[in-house]
Amino acid sequence: MGSAGDEVGAEVSAEAGAGHPALSARERDVAVGIVAGRARSEIAARLGITPSTVATLTKRLYRKLGVHSRAELTQRLVGRSGTT
Repeated sequence: MGSAGDEVGAEVSAEAGAGHPALSARERDVAVGIVAGRARSEIAARLGITPSTVATLTKRLYRKLGVHSRAELTQRLVGRSGTT
């Protein structure tokens, strides 16, 4: 499972560097959790932050990447084909 998380992290980092506004380390961490399908509370617990902070970081991700949902974020960061 760690390897899938590493792949997602690499995809998130690559996309962030591809002409988009830079994502903070925490925004990348939250993006990895979202792409992995984790709930806000699970992302918060894994990162040692509150679910409210995850929500704030998620809004910032959406704004920076020009998306409006978790599905759009996931598609933008990992999926041209949608395979996992």
